[in-house]
Formats: sequence, C-alpha cells, structure tokens
Amino acid sequence: MESRISSLESQTEFKTEFKKGSLRSSHKATQEVFKEASQRIKALEIPPGFSFWATPKNLLAIWKQIEIASRHEVPILIVGESGTGKELLSRELWKLRRENRGMSLAEAPLVAINSAAIPTDIAESLLFGHERGAFTSARDRQFGRFELARKGTLFLDEIQCLDLGTQAKMLRVLESKSFEPLGSRETKNVECQLVFASNIPLEILVEQNRMRRDLYYRLSMIQIFLPTLRDQREIIDEVAKKMLKKIQSHYRIRKTFGLKDSVLARFQKHDWPGNFRELEHVLLYATLHCESESISIEDLPPIFQSDWQRRISNGQWS
Repeated sequence: MESRISSLESQTEFKTEFKKGSLRSSHKATQEVFKEASQRIKALEIPPGFSFWATPKNLLAIWKQIEIASRHEVPILIVGESGTGKELLSRELWKLRRENRGMSLAEAPLVAINSAAIPTDIAESLLFGHERGAFTSARDRQFGRFELARKGTLFLDEIQCLDLGTQAKMLRVLESKSFEPLGSRETKNVECQLVFASNIPLEILVEQNRMRRDLYYRLSMIQIFLPTLRDQREIIDEVAKKMLKKIQSHYRIRKTFGLKDSVLARFQKHDWPGNFRELEHVLLYATLHCESESISIEDLPPIFQSDWQRRISNGQWS
C-alpha cells in the first residue's frame, strides 16, 4: 500500500509532492482534480504510515470510509477484484485500530480466514469454537476465530463463499454482538473489529440467492470499493518501480534492476486481470530471468511476448 501515487508512506511526503506539482505533470490529470484532492487530504488528515496502492482521488475515497468506520463499531465490507489489495487494506485497518487504542499485538491480534476454505460441516466450530464433547470428534475444547481475535480484528475474506446456514449464524452474531461456542451455554461478547471482503458485489449475490438479504443489509453500512489496476493506468509505471525495489529487498536480490521504456509501454497495454498481485508476480518472474541491468520484454512471462499472443489467437499451442 508514493512519490507520484498514493501508496502513502507518510502524509508529509504526499503533501510535498502536491506542492511540487509532480503528481500533476506525471499523471496528466487536470489541475482541478488535484486541487480538490489537495484540499480534501488536508481535511481528512491521512496519518503517517498509511500505505496502499491507489491514485490520490481513489485513496481519499477509501480513507473517507475508513474514517467513518473508525468512529463506530460496525462491520466493514471491502469489495474488489482479486489482487486489488483487500487483505492488505484489512491489515491497514487493523494497524490503525491498534494505534488508536494503544493496544499491543497480544491484546489486539489480526485473525484472517478465507471463507472459501471453510468446510460447511465445521464452519460453526471454526468460527465460534466448541466445548469438549460438543460432537463426536470434539475431544478437546477449541477456541473459535471470533474468540481468538479478542479486541483485535477478524478478517473474513470471500464472505460470498459461506453457505446460507452459516450466514444465518453470522447474522445473529452481528445483531447481538455475541455468540455461544458449540456445546456451551456461556455467551461471549464480540469485542473485535469485523472486516469482511468479497470479490463480487453483494447486491449481485443477493439477486442470485447466494447471499441472505438481511445479512447484506448488515454488511453494507460501510463499504470500501477498491479500484482495479487497469482503471488506474496512470500509476502503473510508478507502482512497478516501487514494487520492483520491494521485491529485490524481500527476496534479498543483490542485483539492482531497472525497467526499460518498452516494458512500461507494454504494461500500459495489458489488462491486468490479476491486478496488483499479477504485476508483482510478473516483476518477480522478470527479476529471476533477467541477465542484464534492465528488464526487457524478453524477460517478461510468455503471455507478454507478441509471438505467444499470436499463437494463442491462432490456436497454436506448440
């Protein structure tokens, strides 16, 4: 989650860039858009350390929703295509919550779970926990994810994959802010921040009878929509350069790489169905195959090669 884009590492850096005017010249955006963004960021006061890939305008829209959520203990719904940074944003929300409340990692952990990976028959036990003997294979007591999150943040990704029965139980938890582990009569309060994510707008799921309408109403009070990379082409060059440096640092690659203009031009033409995650994988692939100091088209994955695309169009796979 930048000098010309709003992967902000500090509010000061962002304001400085506005004053310099580099954002305006680099993105070829209108003076009015950036004047408005500059005024709004002063009012919103995005804190230092908030990090996320987005244009200034999109970041401000995201931050406005985060500010509303920070004042109320209500569920937060993040909607965006795969690879747009839903889990990354959930981490930023968790960090902000901890900092605002002055809590340690032990007091406020981040518990993340992919709803698509939860088998239907153990979903309730996994989320809410169970007592020993609650069912045949329950040999010991098990804490559920709600209890493990304590006063931190519980992030449930791909919420659309929960079956309707589990959705009904989730609705009850949201309404009562409490739950009971399987086999227990003790009611436990929900003290954690609840962040849900979906790569499909929930309105569509409701119409398809895959999402309970009453649960949708509960989850839709604060929605954060994440833009795709193809809708933010003006930041691709800068994101790629910054991401390349992070990849080199993370994987301890001693060699320093640059990106040829032809590569950046090719990036602008790509649709990026996998968004930022796809860009990261492309750059990692390129660093592993590049033998010079600058990454060229030949170092990119085969799908970026013109010959490969010609073969796909003609149905020639060999």
